[in-house]
Amino acid sequence: MPIISPGNQESNADGAIELRIAADIDETTGCTFSATGLPDGLEFERKKFEDDEEHTWQTGRIIGTPKRAGIYQVTVTAIDKAGTKTTASFVWTVCAMRAYRFALDLSDPQITAMQQHAGTARWAYNKALEAKVNAHRAYTERLKALLASGLTPQQAKAQMKKESAALKAQTAIWEHHRQCLTAMNLGRALPAKTPRGPQELIDDLAAIRAMVPDGVDPALLTLVGNWKGQPPTALCWARDRHEARQKWIKTHLVMARQTVTHLKQQLFDLGDTIPNMIENLANWRNTRDLPKEEGGSPWWQEVSSYVFSGGMGRADAAWSNWLKSLSGQRAGKAVGYPRFKKRGQCADSFPLFHDVTNPSIRIEGYRHLRLPNIGEVRVHNSGHRSGTRNRVTATNAKGVKRTVSGQSKGRLGSTKRLVRMIERGDAIVQSVTVVRGGHRWYANVLVKLTPEAMRQREMVARAHQKVSKKRAQGRGNVGVEWGVRTLATLSNGESFANPKPGKKNQRRLRVASQKVSRKPHKRGQPISANRAAAIRQLGRVHHEIAETRKGNHHQISAAISLGYRGVAVRGLDVKSMTKSAKGTVEKPGKHVKVKSTFNRAALDAAPGMLQNQISYKTTQYGAKFGVAPKDLPSSQTCSACGWRDPSIPLTQMTFRCGNVECGKKIDREVNAARNIRNSVFPVASDSGDTLNACVDGIGPPGSRGQPSPKQEDPEPHPPPEDGPAEGHSGEAIPRRSHTPG
Repeated sequence: MPIISPGNQESNADGAIELRIAADIDETTGCTFSATGLPDGLEFERKKFEDDEEHTWQTGRIIGTPKRAGIYQVTVTAIDKAGTKTTASFVWTVCAMRAYRFALDLSDPQITAMQQHAGTARWAYNKALEAKVNAHRAYTERLKALLASGLTPQQAKAQMKKESAALKAQTAIWEHHRQCLTAMNLGRALPAKTPRGPQELIDDLAAIRAMVPDGVDPALLTLVGNWKGQPPTALCWARDRHEARQKWIKTHLVMARQTVTHLKQQLFDLGDTIPNMIENLANWRNTRDLPKEEGGSPWWQEVSSYVFSGGMGRADAAWSNWLKSLSGQRAGKAVGYPRFKKRGQCADSFPLFHDVTNPSIRIEGYRHLRLPNIGEVRVHNSGHRSGTRNRVTATNAKGVKRTVSGQSKGRLGSTKRLVRMIERGDAIVQSVTVVRGGHRWYANVLVKLTPEAMRQREMVARAHQKVSKKRAQGRGNVGVEWGVRTLATLSNGESFANPKPGKKNQRRLRVASQKVSRKPHKRGQPISANRAAAIRQLGRVHHEIAETRKGNHHQISAAISLGYRGVAVRGLDVKSMTKSAKGTVEKPGKHVKVKSTFNRAALDAAPGMLQNQISYKTTQYGAKFGVAPKDLPSSQTCSACGWRDPSIPLTQMTFRCGNVECGKKIDREVNAARNIRNSVFPVASDSGDTLNACVDGIGPPGSRGQPSPKQEDPEPHPPPEDGPAEGHSGEAIPRRSHTPG
């Protein structure tokens, strides 16, 4: 009877995993598997495959992507045909990957180093993408030539596969030889499986590996290393023999690497294989020390080597996104063919990695961040000032305004909390991505947080919003309708005002744009210093507007995600919604000025950004999240009886039900929010249904990492669904911007 004993497991949230928990068994035994207590996002699967014509084998595995950090007690059960039950339990710890963003205060030499690293990442991306594009172009040309000769697409592809079969087999054999030499150099076991191919080549490479000098007992080498003074002759002989063995292996290993690189380059030239990041790095290492005129990059030692791998990895991601979008495996709008990056037309950014067991990315004190090859850089604001808190105004159903508190301005970019978590062992720095936004450079520090650290983060967030987990569960589900004047309106009547950062800074944008346009420039000529300064000033204004918008959205999305059991939003297509109504010369558009004004206001509100933030924060805090259909007539349908009025104008801000038996009169946006909620959560929020995202998990002692249930909201509970009929306070409806329904 095969039993499952995977032992305690640890994984990261938002990372795909596959865990095998059962050995291969014959299906005729009738053994069945089941698993309980899995983290949200994982599922147990029984995979079947045929080993031969007589036997069909199966195995049990856990696959998926865990969505929420926590500690879970998983129980796996196997029952054979005779009814014998075997059970195994283990603890599954799901850690979370979170990024902390710090603004940097750089000196002029450090800014130059940052620009050099960003340029290197852009160069590596373009070099890797060039290799991919060349291989793809070669494949396309070969295919077109075969199709022109009269072959069908299936025949042409089969012919191309047949032509490159011998070269592929030869490459696989040499790659196996390289892996064997690498294992011998590191003292590991040799790969057991030998690829298929020419037997003569396999025997020749095996004979070469058999010629390696015999090894030496590791205990003798340890004795030589610990010997004080001149070791005896026998020990010196062992040391010399070991050095000769290692030299022999490294010499043949270099030759094997060069051969593999040469064979793979032939496959790339034929277009039969698209080079990946590892292959591009191998090709670059062979030419990096050559002069610049011969295609080398002799300056590579001036920057971190991780920048090259990071840039080439981004090229792999861009190519993969295009292929998945082309085949329909990627959701969202279509991704175009990858394009090359040009200086001045793409964001300056570069990644840095390190060995977590021997970290080279460290936070020194509270004020400095150490980066590889760059050194210590000062954090712009390390949190030593109390500052004033950002304020976002929200209006509840009774018309009472309240303030949603965000982070303190003096604590933006504070390293204190992260440093203390690292000292406690609750956080491990994984990597850093340096990004330039406008006039500022930022360091996005990616860390792995333990469930205990996530529990503390949620407690702090709930303390800022002054809402407990029990109170949020009691509020039930809520629908969110976005607007221009009122950014978000909830189904319970609460609304959040739109700060309109773009409109408030419209004059600054106009002045900065005029300064750029008044500096003459001809294509092909270098930009003057005055024009460059004007461009930097314009970028600074845009960056400040974007930061204001992003910070406001973070506070509103946190208030919504933490305050309710489930959140429902409308499916958005911002690109189509803000499409210009200008039309063509033959068919000119109507109401172009009105539509352009709405488009500008909609883009300033950025509803897509708000929806994305609500999406990941609800998962992070254990709340439900749902998206209503895009074509839902939420503004035309009565939320009480379902009566619909397709002719309701956008200027009418009060919905009046035409059903005689209903006759409901309600604010238009509140009615739309309730329809959105009802379409996603059919069960009424007051029916007593509950949700526990970690229902199968076990957490730290207490309340699974949530604040104490004794914590109360400082404001009264929102009114029930049958509250005021008009507006948010029962009085006359105030004039507000319309929301497309």
